[in-house]
Amino acid sequence: GELQEIEGDYVRAIELYLRGGMAAKAASVVQRHNANYSQELLQKIVAGLQASGMHDRAGALYERMGLIQPAMDAYRRGHAYRQAIELAKHSQPGLVVALEEEWGDWLVSQRQVDAAINHYIEAGSAIKAIDAAMTARQWHKAEMLLDQVSMGADQSFALPFYEKLATHYGQSRQFDQAERAFIKSGRPQRAVQMYVDHAQYEKAHRVAKAHLSPAEKTELYVQLAQALEQTGELNK
Repeated sequence: GELQEIEGDYVRAIELYLRGGMAAKAASVVQRHNANYSQELLQKIVAGLQASGMHDRAGALYERMGLIQPAMDAYRRGHAYRQAIELAKHSQPGLVVALEEEWGDWLVSQRQVDAAINHYIEAGSAIKAIDAAMTARQWHKAEMLLDQVSMGADQSFALPFYEKLATHYGQSRQFDQAERAFIKSGRPQRAVQMYVDHAQYEKAHRVAKAHLSPAEKTELYVQLAQALEQTGELNK
């Protein structure tokens, strides 16, 4: 095959490479030498590439042949999303968003959660982006995304995420951040309880005064008094 290529008989070189099961080398001949190859020969190369699992190369060859949909299918099958998105921008712009989300899903399946975040953002898939950021322990980024998307009318979906974020901050002893996130999650009681648990009573009182109802405050102070009494703090 190499000898035929050197001598300029590219079709013969391709046929020999295919016969030897070297579809990638056959594809390289097509890339290097711009000749008028038959569709039948190109289809044989594509079939060889796909049989070897080289779907991205098959997609590139389909694209060269002007077969847009088979090219797109091959790129997606081979998870060659960068090429798929470039092709979609020119031929199927409406598909770009779905491809970005698909790319993110694939990265998550490969345990590359960190890399998936921006693809979910590009896809406008806020919940998946936030979930990925939290899984990747990018807490600041998760909070920033939450703040952006919860500006809309329906904020209910964001509440459990804020609570999860607050729990992390509390466990990390980042109490100010935890307080902020608990309040955003609609759970100021947990912020108060966090401060009580860490004997930061003035901060607990401040949050309670600002965010709890009179009945909730009364209940809190009774519980706090009982807790202090049990530990002997009240008699000091």
